Amino acid sequence: MARRRLFNKLNIPAKLDSETRKYMPLFGTWLLDMAIVLNWHKPTSPRYWPDIFNDNDFCALTGMTPMDEIDGEDDSKKTITLIQCRKVLLNQREQLQKMKLSPQLPLFKNVELLAKLLELSEADKAVITFAAGLSMFPEFNNAIRGANQKVAMQSFCRLMALLTGINESEMSRACALDSPLVSSGLVRIKRQSCDLEDKISLMHGLEGVMQTAHEKIDDLVACFMRRAAAPSLTLDNFPHLRTDRTMLTEYLGNALLEKTIGVNVLLHGKPGVGKNEFVQALAAELNVDLYEVSYSDQDGDPIKGTARLQAYSLCQRLLARDQNAMLLFDEVEDVVGSGSSMFSHFFGGDEDDEQTGSNRNGKAWINRTLENNQVPAIWISNKISQIDNAYLRRFDFSVGFPVPPHSVRISMARHHLDCFEPPQNWVERLAANEAITPAQFERAAKVARIASSG
Repeated sequence: MARRRLFNKLNIPAKLDSETRKYMPLFGTWLLDMAIVLNWHKPTSPRYWPDIFNDNDFCALTGMTPMDEIDGEDDSKKTITLIQCRKVLLNQREQLQKMKLSPQLPLFKNVELLAKLLELSEADKAVITFAAGLSMFPEFNNAIRGANQKVAMQSFCRLMALLTGINESEMSRACALDSPLVSSGLVRIKRQSCDLEDKISLMHGLEGVMQTAHEKIDDLVACFMRRAAAPSLTLDNFPHLRTDRTMLTEYLGNALLEKTIGVNVLLHGKPGVGKNEFVQALAAELNVDLYEVSYSDQDGDPIKGTARLQAYSLCQRLLARDQNAMLLFDEVEDVVGSGSSMFSHFFGGDEDDEQTGSNRNGKAWINRTLENNQVPAIWISNKISQIDNAYLRRFDFSVGFPVPPHSVRISMARHHLDCFEPPQNWVERLAANEAITPAQFERAAKVARIASSG
């Protein structure tokens, strides 16, 4: 075979979008290295190039022209050897390395921001970058998928070490259950042997975050949690909870002052009885910053179950250095009441493996979460009956929210509606209806205010 036909010039296919092209030097090189170390380039016949040499996605991201397009020799005279295949890949790798790879690309800048927040190692950064590549670039994912490569945990860590030059033991630590990446939920890694493209995945909604430029750490943090709304009530609006509010104020105030680890409070009761408003008022009384775990992603789609558990863990790490913050997790039954398969999914097990290691690891993780959180957490439940007693016992303090008594409902109705000067007997009739909750008084005031132009 003539030498001129053996080697490709770097080709930038039109099918690649402009952003993907900027990342070719990294992800294209990783594909070429994987092809060599995993023997994807080994011919199965001397007359045909291995599949990767004509795989459109592999060729697109590595800048290769499919070999069938440049090899015009008669098949009967063709002899393709492993050495030739290796030379083609190594030559292509050399061509890719001549391309400029900017550290200012959004993915790399966001990885660096996360590294500062969570004290990620070089191995951590490499692992999340690989996971991001699978999610962000279809060509990278499809090229690996086409190779049908199975990997176990050890072989995945070994492969990552070969691709990056980072020690395999450091890669193992980056992929461990208690690593910053996995325990924070930024990435999910399947523990059992599986296809390489399915081995690792990003947190729900993180793909959009990673491919969007964030100049400041605060901009990045805002993608995972938000500041709670300003309180519409004060603790004085909850006289029926006087004993609990006094106890909570003293407990949380001292816990924040002493930086106590593992502070968790559960508030439970029917929707609309004032649980969220109470937490907002409590935070204002303590003069602390109250944050909520996000319940929707950048596209506005709801975040449920496992993904919210991951988001909570990440928020705890993001706020760990803040000495004046509390974290609110609403609808906790969505996490600890949705069935044990959630734990299996979170820890990389199969759906039919619920009663084995993944499930046990998941329950142990929840218990550790309620014992070792750095930031005081307030959990809210509308359906406490759905929460396992084993978890209920882990909370330091639990407050049941009854339907407020008549006198309190009158007080709350006046708080929200007095600005409209309603008749007193009308307010009393509203307050007498136990089906009308404090939250509905607030919404009624909102509608009236907007409808009347203030």
